[in-house]
Amino acid sequence: MAVQRVEQHVDLDVIGVIEGTDRASGARPALDQLRHYEVLLAPLRRSPVNLIDLSPGDGAQLRVWSWFLGAGTVVGVDPGAGRAAADCGRAQIRTGNRGDRAFLSALCGEFPPTVVVDGGPHRPDEVQSVFEHLFPRLLPGGFYLLPGLGVPTGTPGGGQDGVRYFLDLARACVAARPANKAQPEDPARLVDAVMFLGGGVAVRRRSEGRELGRALSTADGYLAAQRRDSGALERLAAYIMHHGGSLARAEAAVDAALEGEGATLARLLLRAEILVAQKRGEEAETAVAQVAAWPDKLPADRHQLARLHAAIGQHPEALAEAQAAARAEPANAIFAKTLEKMQARAGRG
Repeated sequence: MAVQRVEQHVDLDVIGVIEGTDRASGARPALDQLRHYEVLLAPLRRSPVNLIDLSPGDGAQLRVWSWFLGAGTVVGVDPGAGRAAADCGRAQIRTGNRGDRAFLSALCGEFPPTVVVDGGPHRPDEVQSVFEHLFPRLLPGGFYLLPGLGVPTGTPGGGQDGVRYFLDLARACVAARPANKAQPEDPARLVDAVMFLGGGVAVRRRSEGRELGRALSTADGYLAAQRRDSGALERLAAYIMHHGGSLARAEAAVDAALEGEGATLARLLLRAEILVAQKRGEEAETAVAQVAAWPDKLPADRHQLARLHAAIGQHPEALAEAQAAARAEPANAIFAKTLEKMQARAGRG
């Protein structure tokens, strides 16, 4: 039992102290990063992930990673001096220059990374260049770790100046900047979180989709034990629909909400959206007609109704609703763009 407790509650920092890595609290100067990485990477401990360390030093940090990520593959990049290869435990070594994009691309092709660690040197221009090349190559949900980024390096433009790029990235993340589809590898559209960890930075890549099986199992248990009112069922139906889950399951949830407490415009819109997505023909048309007949629709409701009309081929009706939404909120760029699309379709018709 004692061994099991140690496995469940590890202290990565003390392993770093024992191994002599400069990322532990015992180093001088102490970066004290490992206690943060322990929390961030704990879900990966038993997973077959790849970690690439671009600056493994003498191999001490590679030994730490190899111990912590017992089921993973740890790869150190050696610029050719052979220091990391001397004593790196079970980690693999690849010789190359961290500034060589062709080398980095090939490395990510061989070991698709869930974690990339870039410990330096931290010249801002080099940090940004390497980050912008490697971050889009992280697997969804992965982490890009920069220990010691806030520690002055003594090089021109080094130390604190290197943080500015990531502060701007954090501002873009906080502002929820919309995805730039024209630049699919723009780091800003891929960032899920930017964390400043006392002398360093950790950036998490956005995950694609949700683990809906686990989510719905959790939802079923919660609804059975806690609540099953119509509002909860409606919100669950919207969650399933908008996260790409089973349309039949979403339909069942919204139908239960309608049976429980009756029709609302939001429920009718959601049910129409589900039926349209299922391409249910007359049923979808009937559902859209119910929404159209509802009194006192807000501009956002009319905008959504316009899209539903268009999806089932009712282009004159779609244009009328898009015009009504745009008239009500002339400054709304989304409404204006939808109206342009509807006008183009009506012109082609």
